[in-house]
Amino acid sequence: NKLSMQWGISRCGDFALTPTTLASATITSPQLAIRAGQLPQDTQCTIYVIAQSIEGNNAFGYNEITFLTNAPPTPGRVELSSMHIVQLDDFATIEALDFTDDPNDYPLSYVFSVFYGDDEFLLTDKLEVPFAQVLLPISGNVTIGVRVSDALNETVLVQKAIQVEPTKLYANSSFTRTVESILELYLQESDYQVGAQIANGLLVLLNIAEEKGTISSQEIAQAKHLVVKFLRNYTEAYPITPYTA
Repeated sequence: NKLSMQWGISRCGDFALTPTTLASATITSPQLAIRAGQLPQDTQCTIYVIAQSIEGNNAFGYNEITFLTNAPPTPGRVELSSMHIVQLDDFATIEALDFTDDPNDYPLSYVFSVFYGDDEFLLTDKLEVPFAQVLLPISGNVTIGVRVSDALNETVLVQKAIQVEPTKLYANSSFTRTVESILELYLQESDYQVGAQIANGLLVLLNIAEEKGTISSQEIAQAKHLVVKFLRNYTEAYPITPYTA
Protein backbone atom coordinates (compact mmCIF):
# COMPACT_ATOMS: atom_id res chain seq x y z
CA ASN A 1 0.00 0.00 0.00
CA LYS A 2 1.03 3.58 -0.63
CA LEU A 3 1.12 5.63 2.54
CA SER A 4 1.16 9.29 3.48
CA MET A 5 3.21 10.21 6.53
CA GLN A 6 2.55 12.93 9.09
CA TRP A 7 5.14 13.58 11.80
CA GLY A 8 4.34 15.57 14.92
CA ILE A 9 5.61 16.35 18.38
CA SER A 10 3.37 16.23 21.43
CA ARG A 11 5.86 17.45 24.03
CA CYS A 12 9.42 18.72 23.96
CA GLY A 13 9.54 22.03 25.82
CA ASP A 14 9.18 24.90 23.34
CA PHE A 15 10.60 22.88 20.45
CA ALA A 16 8.55 22.68 17.24
CA LEU A 17 8.96 20.95 13.90
CA THR A 18 9.59 23.83 11.50
CA PRO A 19 11.67 24.35 8.35
CA THR A 20 14.35 25.85 10.61
CA THR A 21 14.63 22.85 12.90
CA LEU A 22 14.13 20.13 10.29
CA ALA A 23 16.93 18.58 8.30
CA SER A 24 14.49 16.43 6.31
CA ALA A 25 12.40 18.00 3.55
CA THR A 26 9.00 18.20 5.29
CA ILE A 27 7.02 16.61 8.12
CA THR A 28 5.44 14.35 5.50
CA SER A 29 8.76 12.77 4.45
CA PRO A 30 9.16 9.02 5.07
CA GLN A 31 11.98 9.78 7.51
CA LEU A 32 12.21 12.58 10.04
CA ALA A 33 15.57 14.31 10.54
CA ILE A 34 16.10 17.13 13.04
CA ARG A 35 19.04 19.48 12.76
CA ALA A 36 21.85 19.05 15.29
CA GLY A 37 21.64 21.33 18.29
CA GLN A 38 17.92 22.12 17.87
CA LEU A 39 16.42 19.95 20.59
CA PRO A 40 16.34 21.50 24.09
CA GLN A 41 18.77 20.07 26.61
CA ASP A 42 17.71 17.66 29.35
CA THR A 43 14.08 17.56 28.17
CA GLN A 44 11.64 14.67 27.76
CA CYS A 45 10.30 14.62 24.20
CA THR A 46 7.61 12.60 22.47
CA ILE A 47 7.60 12.42 18.68
CA TYR A 48 4.85 10.60 16.83
CA VAL A 49 4.05 9.56 13.27
CA ILE A 50 0.70 8.85 11.61
CA ALA A 51 0.76 6.71 8.49
CA GLN A 52 -2.38 6.65 6.35
CA SER A 53 -3.22 4.69 3.24
CA ILE A 54 -3.80 6.79 0.13
CA GLU A 55 -5.53 3.97 -1.75
CA GLY A 56 -9.05 4.74 -0.50
CA ASN A 57 -9.46 2.22 2.35
CA ASN A 58 -8.74 4.81 5.10
CA ALA A 59 -6.35 2.44 6.89
CA PHE A 60 -3.95 4.22 9.18
CA GLY A 61 -1.37 3.52 11.87
CA TYR A 62 0.11 5.48 14.76
CA ASN A 63 3.37 5.15 16.66
CA GLU A 64 5.39 7.34 19.01
CA ILE A 65 8.73 7.43 20.75
CA THR A 66 9.56 9.17 24.03
CA PHE A 67 13.14 9.99 24.96
CA LEU A 68 15.20 12.27 27.19
CA THR A 69 17.57 14.63 25.40
CA ASN A 70 21.18 14.90 26.46
CA ALA A 71 22.16 17.35 29.18
CA PRO A 72 25.53 19.11 29.43
CA PRO A 73 27.93 18.11 32.21
CA THR A 74 26.91 19.17 35.70
CA PRO A 75 28.88 22.34 36.45
CA GLY A 76 31.80 22.25 38.85
CA ARG A 77 34.36 24.99 39.36
CA VAL A 78 37.58 26.32 37.82
CA GLU A 79 40.55 27.07 40.05
CA LEU A 80 44.16 28.25 39.87
CA SER A 81 46.94 26.65 41.90
CA SER A 82 48.12 30.03 43.17
CA MET A 83 46.35 33.21 44.20
CA HIS A 84 49.47 35.28 43.48
CA ILE A 85 49.94 35.39 39.70
CA VAL A 86 52.13 37.82 37.76
CA GLN A 87 51.32 38.51 34.12
CA LEU A 88 53.49 36.37 31.80
CA ASP A 89 55.99 35.66 34.61
CA ASP A 90 54.31 32.89 36.62
CA PHE A 91 53.08 29.53 35.45
CA ALA A 92 50.02 28.29 37.27
CA THR A 93 47.99 25.11 37.12
CA ILE A 94 44.45 25.82 35.99
CA GLU A 95 42.06 23.01 36.87
CA ALA A 96 38.44 22.01 36.33
CA LEU A 97 37.03 20.40 39.46
CA ASP A 98 33.86 18.51 40.38
CA PHE A 99 32.32 18.31 36.88
CA THR A 100 30.18 15.20 36.45
CA ASP A 101 27.94 13.67 33.80
CA ASP A 102 25.90 10.62 32.97
CA PRO A 103 28.23 7.58 32.72
CA ASN A 104 27.21 7.10 29.08
CA ASP A 105 28.34 10.64 28.20
CA TYR A 106 32.00 10.24 29.14
CA PRO A 107 34.78 11.07 28.36
CA LEU A 108 34.72 14.78 29.11
CA SER A 109 37.00 17.29 27.41
CA TYR A 110 38.24 20.67 28.58
CA VAL A 111 39.15 24.02 26.99
CA PHE A 112 40.59 26.73 29.24
CA SER A 113 40.40 30.42 28.38
CA VAL A 114 40.73 33.94 29.74
CA PHE A 115 38.18 36.71 29.24
CA TYR A 116 39.02 40.37 28.69
CA GLY A 117 35.88 42.46 28.54
CA ASP A 118 33.61 40.84 25.96
CA ASP A 119 36.49 38.98 24.31
CA GLU A 120 37.57 35.42 25.00
CA PHE A 121 41.11 34.19 24.38
CA LEU A 122 41.99 30.50 24.48
CA LEU A 123 44.73 29.35 26.83
CA THR A 124 44.62 25.73 25.63
CA ASP A 125 43.29 23.56 22.86
CA LYS A 126 40.76 20.86 23.72
CA LEU A 127 42.27 18.63 26.40
CA GLU A 128 41.45 15.14 27.64
CA VAL A 129 42.68 16.00 31.15
CA PRO A 130 41.06 18.57 33.49
CA PHE A 131 44.16 20.68 34.08
CA ALA A 132 46.96 22.55 32.30
CA GLN A 133 50.00 24.70 32.99
CA VAL A 134 49.26 28.21 31.73
CA LEU A 135 50.61 31.72 31.57
CA LEU A 136 48.10 34.50 31.99
CA PRO A 137 48.72 37.20 29.37
CA ILE A 138 46.45 39.87 30.87
CA SER A 139 46.86 41.83 34.10
CA GLY A 140 44.26 43.38 36.36
CA ASN A 141 40.79 42.04 37.11
CA VAL A 142 40.32 39.23 34.62
CA THR A 143 38.13 36.15 34.33
CA ILE A 144 39.33 32.63 33.72
CA GLY A 145 37.00 29.99 32.37
CA VAL A 146 36.68 26.38 31.30
CA ARG A 147 34.33 24.88 28.73
CA VAL A 148 33.62 21.26 29.61
CA SER A 149 32.08 19.08 26.90
CA ASP A 150 30.75 15.54 27.00
CA ALA A 151 31.15 12.89 24.33
CA LEU A 152 28.03 14.22 22.55
CA ASN A 153 29.44 17.78 22.48
CA GLU A 154 27.03 19.29 24.98
CA THR A 155 29.03 22.01 26.73
CA VAL A 156 28.92 24.01 29.95
CA LEU A 157 31.00 27.12 30.71
CA VAL A 158 32.17 27.96 34.23
CA GLN A 159 34.08 31.15 35.04
CA LYS A 160 35.92 32.74 37.94
CA ALA A 161 37.15 36.30 38.48
CA ILE A 162 40.78 36.63 39.59
CA GLN A 163 43.42 39.30 40.07
CA VAL A 164 46.62 39.19 37.99
CA GLU A 165 49.51 41.47 38.84
CA PRO A 166 51.23 43.34 36.01
CA THR A 167 54.74 42.37 34.98
CA LYS A 168 57.29 44.45 36.91
CA LEU A 169 60.61 43.07 35.72
CA TYR A 170 60.48 45.04 32.47
CA ALA A 171 58.54 48.11 33.62
CA ASN A 172 61.21 50.55 32.43
CA SER A 173 61.67 48.93 29.02
CA SER A 174 59.91 49.55 25.74
CA PHE A 175 57.17 47.05 24.88
CA THR A 176 59.32 45.45 22.19
CA ARG A 177 62.22 45.06 24.60
CA THR A 178 59.87 43.57 27.18
CA VAL A 179 58.75 40.91 24.70
CA GLU A 180 62.35 40.22 23.72
CA SER A 181 63.39 39.86 27.38
CA ILE A 182 60.58 37.44 28.16
CA LEU A 183 61.50 35.31 25.16
CA GLU A 184 65.19 35.28 26.04
CA LEU A 185 64.35 34.27 29.61
CA TYR A 186 62.60 31.10 28.44
CA LEU A 187 64.57 30.25 25.31
CA GLN A 188 66.64 27.65 27.16
CA GLU A 189 63.58 25.94 28.62
CA SER A 190 63.56 22.34 27.39
CA ASP A 191 59.85 21.74 28.08
CA TYR A 192 58.18 22.47 24.76
CA GLN A 193 54.83 23.11 26.43
CA VAL A 194 56.46 26.04 28.21
CA GLY A 195 57.67 27.49 24.92
CA ALA A 196 54.25 27.11 23.36
CA GLN A 197 52.54 28.77 26.31
CA ILE A 198 55.00 31.67 26.25
CA ALA A 199 54.37 32.28 22.56
CA ASN A 200 50.61 31.86 22.89
CA GLY A 201 50.44 34.22 25.86
CA LEU A 202 52.43 36.88 24.06
CA LEU A 203 50.31 36.61 20.93
CA VAL A 204 47.14 37.03 23.01
CA LEU A 205 48.65 40.11 24.64
CA LEU A 206 49.64 41.50 21.24
CA ASN A 207 46.18 40.91 19.80
CA ILE A 208 44.55 42.69 22.75
CA ALA A 209 46.95 45.63 22.44
CA GLU A 210 46.27 45.82 18.72
CA GLU A 211 42.48 45.82 19.22
CA LYS A 212 42.59 48.45 21.96
CA GLY A 213 45.17 50.65 20.23
CA THR A 214 47.30 50.85 23.38
CA ILE A 215 50.57 50.10 21.57
CA SER A 216 51.81 51.45 18.27
CA SER A 217 51.35 49.27 15.20
CA GLN A 218 55.12 49.42 14.62
CA GLU A 219 55.91 47.97 18.04
CA ILE A 220 53.24 45.29 17.61
CA ALA A 221 54.70 44.26 14.25
CA GLN A 222 58.21 44.13 15.76
CA ALA A 223 57.00 42.11 18.72
CA LYS A 224 55.17 39.60 16.51
CA HIS A 225 58.34 39.22 14.47
CA LEU A 226 60.22 38.40 17.70
CA VAL A 227 57.65 35.76 18.64
CA VAL A 228 57.93 34.10 15.23
CA LYS A 229 61.72 34.20 15.47
CA PHE A 230 61.54 32.69 18.95
CA LEU A 231 59.38 29.82 17.72
CA ARG A 232 61.78 29.17 14.85
CA ASN A 233 64.77 29.04 17.21
CA TYR A 234 62.86 26.94 19.70
CA THR A 235 61.84 24.30 17.19
CA GLU A 236 65.38 24.15 15.82
CA ALA A 237 66.75 23.60 19.32
CA TYR A 238 64.08 21.01 20.16
CA PRO A 239 63.11 19.21 16.91
CA ILE A 240 59.47 18.30 17.48
CA THR A 241 56.22 19.17 15.77
CA PRO A 242 56.19 22.99 15.38
CA TYR A 243 53.66 24.90 17.43
CA THR A 244 51.07 26.77 15.35
CA ALA A 245 49.94 30.01 16.94
